[in-house]
Order: sequence, then C-alpha cells, then structure tokens
Amino acid sequence: MPRTNKEKSREYQRKYRAANREKLLERDREAARRRRAASPEVREKARVAARKWYALNKKRAAEASKRWRAENTEKVKGYSSEWAVKNREKTRASSRQCKTSWPPTRYEERLAKQQGLCAICGRPMKRAYADHDHATGQPRELLCPRCNTGLGFVERDDFAEWLEAVLTYIEKWKGSGPNETAVVKMTSVTHVESVESAMPAQDCPTLAFESKDEP
Repeated sequence: MPRTNKEKSREYQRKYRAANREKLLERDREAARRRRAASPEVREKARVAARKWYALNKKRAAEASKRWRAENTEKVKGYSSEWAVKNREKTRASSRQCKTSWPPTRYEERLAKQQGLCAICGRPMKRAYADHDHATGQPRELLCPRCNTGLGFVERDDFAEWLEAVLTYIEKWKGSGPNETAVVKMTSVTHVESVESAMPAQDCPTLAFESKDEP
C-alpha cells in the first residue's frame, strides 16, 4: 500500500529533526528567551518550572553542567571574569568565606564593631582582612594589610631566630656602618688600582671613580 502524503511528511520531519537537532534546540532556546524578556509572568513561570525540574533531576543537571563546562571552557572563563568584575564585593566575600570560614554577616558586623579600624594598629582600614587562627580555623578580628602581613611573620615557627637575624642585620648597617655609595667607591677604586698595576707603563688617561655625593 503506497504511503500517504501525511506519512511522507512525518518521515521527512523526523529525518530533518535528527539532522538538525542542535540548530532546532538553539532556535527554541532563543524563542524562550524572547518570551521571558517580554513578559515578567512568563519569566516567573520559567523560574518556577526550572527550580521544580532541578529539584527532581539534581544528578542529571550536575552531569549536564559539568559536560557543558568541559566543552565550553572559553565561554566559562569569559562569563566568570565578567561576573567577577560586576560583583567585586560578592567575589571578595566568597573568597573570604572559602579561606577563613567567615560568613558575610560576621564580616559586616565585625567591621561595624571595630568602626573601620585595624584591631592591632588602630588605624583606619581602606581594605580589611579577615584574620583567623591557621591551626584551629577560629575567626578572630579584622586587620589592615600591613598588620595582617606582619602577623604572618610573627606566627612563624622560627620567629625568634628570624627576628634575631633581622635585628643583627639592622644593627650591622646602622649609624657608622658602611653605606652603599662607600662600598661601590671602595670596590671601584680597588679594581682600578689592580688593573693599572697590571698594565704596562705608557701614556694613557687615568681612570677615576667618584662617589655621587662628593662635589
């Protein structure tokens, strides 16, 4: 029995959909985006439907997201960078919470309680760092960049030996100790003298190295 026009049409549509699956999906997504942009009610219905679907298909959604990210690494980088620029405070809060376990509410409360001043030096902070105990993870207070960096040195296991070496170094170059210009001049003159003594006697200009701070 010969096939009717309706059967031929269905067969053609099946073949076309199979051959142009991605193109048709993108067309449907674009149409859905236009409908959501045009109507707040459609937008809200789409959100409700998406949340409902996600609640029933969390594993499937996670696998699809992972697969899409692996196939679109450049797009992911672009989206992430653009979002970070537009949401700097959220990015910092997320990073802070990840590193120090400080929730955003605790950070804001502590900043208000300290009146924007560093907990160590007491100076106003343009940018506050959330300090925590690295051994226990216990949140402490907010510090300015300089005190936060200095505290990292103080908490070193070899801090006593390191501090003694620092003080020795400072004392070595303090007051009557040689300065950089004198060291350069002394080294240069010694080099010239050794070169001149090794050269045969002849009429040649004398080399001279003088310090910049001399007239």
